[in-house]
Amino acid sequence: MSTAPTLSATGSPGDLDAAVTTVARPATVLVETTSLPEAWARLHEDPGLCGVVVRDGLPLAVVTAGGLAERWPAGGPLVQHRRTIHELLDRPCGVEVLDENDTVRHAGHRLLATGLPALPVRSRRGGPVRLVTITTVLSAVLGGRAPGMTGPAGVVVGIDGSPRAAAALMTALEEAARRAETVTAVLAYPAPGSWGATGTADAGEPDRLATAVLDEARRFVDEATMPLPATLREVALELRVRAGSPATLLAEAGRTAALLVVGHRGRGMVGRAVLGSTALRVLSLASCPVLVDRPREAATDGPVVVGIDRSPGSAAALRYALRDAARRGVGLVAVTGTAPPPVMVGFRPMGAATLGEVRHALQPRVEQFVGEVVGEDRWCHPVPEVGVVVRAEDPAEALVDVAEQRGSPVVVVGRTGHGAFARWLLGSVAHGAVVRAPCPVVVVPVEQA
Repeated sequence: MSTAPTLSATGSPGDLDAAVTTVARPATVLVETTSLPEAWARLHEDPGLCGVVVRDGLPLAVVTAGGLAERWPAGGPLVQHRRTIHELLDRPCGVEVLDENDTVRHAGHRLLATGLPALPVRSRRGGPVRLVTITTVLSAVLGGRAPGMTGPAGVVVGIDGSPRAAAALMTALEEAARRAETVTAVLAYPAPGSWGATGTADAGEPDRLATAVLDEARRFVDEATMPLPATLREVALELRVRAGSPATLLAEAGRTAALLVVGHRGRGMVGRAVLGSTALRVLSLASCPVLVDRPREAATDGPVVVGIDRSPGSAAALRYALRDAARRGVGLVAVTGTAPPPVMVGFRPMGAATLGEVRHALQPRVEQFVGEVVGEDRWCHPVPEVGVVVRAEDPAEALVDVAEQRGSPVVVVGRTGHGAFARWLLGSVAHGAVVRAPCPVVVVPVEQA
């Protein structure tokens, strides 16, 4: 019996006539008054990152860490220099701007002709500034990430043909659009050995089944994306159909992804409070952040909410939340809940502090923890407005309450533990958020720290 093949449906990797937005990357936006030390810190962290200097919202120049180093050798004097990025520019150097409807072929020709490190992309719909580099163009032509491009990339989403899978697919496309990334939709079906059939099977049956499942998956994706806005339909989407366990295949696909999206189980009051078995296993197995696409119960134009407890896991969650809030253009609220202190030791009353006293003592420590993480991240990424809330109640309840009150678009929590056994544990706060939050929940593994 032949093994079921891995089938995919995707555009040609060398499609030079695709819209230029398929190879665009987020850009660090600088203004003329940005100090040279800040510009250096933001660009030097990633040698492949480019910055766009803007004036009155219009691109003025493209700068790189290499370009700064040429003007300020070794970077040492630059770190102490207090002049602005405007003084680095010899003259107003207007940058050719690509239109979002231009093709990858045109972008490549213009990059080679101008010799510029990158070209900004003009978006008629607004949104974050994006850049096209020769590296991203070559990556599209070669059909993969170009040499030197490291780190997780792309959004993976699990689908199964259900309405909640269609909602998860829409969420994955929204996330990918904000990140200027691609989406890989994974559909798993039972492997031939798990069918339980007896007798002699047709050797070609697994192949025919895989092809039939792929055809159904294509129809499902077409129907699910048809009513979506054009901005989401334009996101590059790859479809993979494989035989095996959904959780295992999703975790494998997410090993090199920036985000893995799964649907939340069920309908009705009971279904909303129960986490599906696939989602639970994915949360335990995945090595990347996992977004559980819970139904949105109200307006979600408020700040991102993140749960913290001053552990390495919550530091990783806070860093993820900072970047997510910046991508969404909203603020961030860091929430800590404190459980009631003990009042008895054996049969003797204990002179314990009141909840208010505990919260009051905890507030400055939490603010210091948040300030330290934000301070580290500020040098590498744009930082949103950050608030701290310390509640005298169960941590999971505090997290859900703040998310409901603030109209949060997403809740971010860290996953429990280190080591071979501990990394399988979801943690009570994370589990409470996943089954009760009024919006999607992102669970960040501690390894992200």
